[in-house]
Amino acid sequence: MTSAQMIKEIVEGLNKHPFSMKTSLVAFDQEKPQGLLEILGKVLAYVDPERHKVDIQNESPESFFLRVAEAVHVLGYNASFDGAYLAKFLVNIEIPTDFLAKDSQLADAYHEYKELQEKFKIFHSSTEQAESSSGGFSECKHEIQRLEKGATRSCIGYVVVIFMFGQTHLTNFLSVARELRAAQLEETTLAFRSQQQTDYFNYLSEQLDTTRKLLQALQALSGDPERGAAAYLKVLRQEERRTAEALAACIRELQQKQERLAEVNAVASGPPPRQEALVELQCALTSLQEETHATEDASSEELQILIEKKKALEREVRNELAAQQCATMKRSAAENEFRNARGYCFMSKDEFATYAEMLRQKTSLFKMLKMKEAEAETARAKAIEELVRERGVHGFQERQTELQSLSETLKTAVREKIVLPFCPCGMAAEVLQRLDELRIRIEKERAEGRDKLAPLLEKLDRKKQEEAELKRVYDAKKTKYLGLKAELEKPLESLRATVAALQAETEKLVAEREESNSECKTAERLLERAEKEQKCKSIVSC
Repeated sequence: MTSAQMIKEIVEGLNKHPFSMKTSLVAFDQEKPQGLLEILGKVLAYVDPERHKVDIQNESPESFFLRVAEAVHVLGYNASFDGAYLAKFLVNIEIPTDFLAKDSQLADAYHEYKELQEKFKIFHSSTEQAESSSGGFSECKHEIQRLEKGATRSCIGYVVVIFMFGQTHLTNFLSVARELRAAQLEETTLAFRSQQQTDYFNYLSEQLDTTRKLLQALQALSGDPERGAAAYLKVLRQEERRTAEALAACIRELQQKQERLAEVNAVASGPPPRQEALVELQCALTSLQEETHATEDASSEELQILIEKKKALEREVRNELAAQQCATMKRSAAENEFRNARGYCFMSKDEFATYAEMLRQKTSLFKMLKMKEAEAETARAKAIEELVRERGVHGFQERQTELQSLSETLKTAVREKIVLPFCPCGMAAEVLQRLDELRIRIEKERAEGRDKLAPLLEKLDRKKQEEAELKRVYDAKKTKYLGLKAELEKPLESLRATVAALQAETEKLVAEREESNSECKTAERLLERAEKEQKCKSIVSC
């Protein structure tokens, strides 16, 4: 399908339901790239609304192209290989004339870039013409097979004619001989053409590999825009240099073939070979045929041995797979029976180990939180104890000191009878009353402080006892856990060693199987080659 037909089909599809865009070929051709991207977004939104119903005006170009590429891959669109290949080389870089006028170096590089593009177009068109004129590889293969069959049929016909008519019919024999010579000449010509096609195939294979490497280099350049046009020009120069080297190689090959043709003509124009040389060549050919038969027999025996080894390995693999499948079925049946009997699902070793590890982590976390809480309570109790030790039992050390000083002063005054004789009677009674009230109030506050502090001290003692108990339990459980862990690690290590040994054995068997397969393929190729050589030699001998 040409590009015009493809555009026509696209426009017809857009004009139909459910799009109904009412566009034309001219309008579609005049659409800007942004408009074409919007049309593509509408089509993809109809195909998959959940994924592609997005406003491309507010979407970044990277996400848009990634989404479109994913949709195209899912829809199975077959992209044009030629278009993708040529787009890397024929991309048109637009540079304003102002920049070209200001920078002469940039103008020279731009003109050189355009010239290299033109050379690439010419080389690509010549390559396509050569491919179309020489025909495809499949056609060459069919032609070679047809020629081989024709040569075989000619040889068989020649033998049949000899046995049917004998040596008496000289005329028929000579005609058959002429036909045989013509067939041999045609076979030689076709063999030469086959060799040419093979050489051309090898040449195209090398060209394909070189083109792939160039494509990878250009893709790397396109992914790194900072390297600019200079790196791209360097790649194109390398491509031109490689093309020139290929042309020189073709010229050298042509000269060699011309020299070979001159040698063949010189040999053909010389005297005919002697009978003794022909007898020697016939003996050498017979010895080569015997050697080929011996090699073929040895190859057949080796191939048979390799095939038997391969079959034995395949049987072993099938038996192992069947045993594994049977064990899996038995395990599934046992799990179902256990589930039906107990009412809950049976846990495998891996699941149980994961569950036990999770429980151990939760237990450790719970114990750690409890220990932190106990340490916090202990710290608070120690702070209260330090506070009580600093400020006294009830926290009124200043008043107690004042009371003691007043008591000492009162005792001194009473003992020396200094205060009361000089004070009036009412004043002395008032002082004594105030002292009595102050003493009562201080004793009352002291009793209240003791009552408030008693529960805190009791709670502190209980927390200390709980901390000691928790620490003892923690040490005991930690010792038990370490013992259980050591006991469980022993069978686990043995199981790991067994699994590693089994895995190594499995990898060894797989490697042996791959090696056997490669040996079988090599033997098959050798056998095919021997058969072809035998067939060619039989044709030459006929």
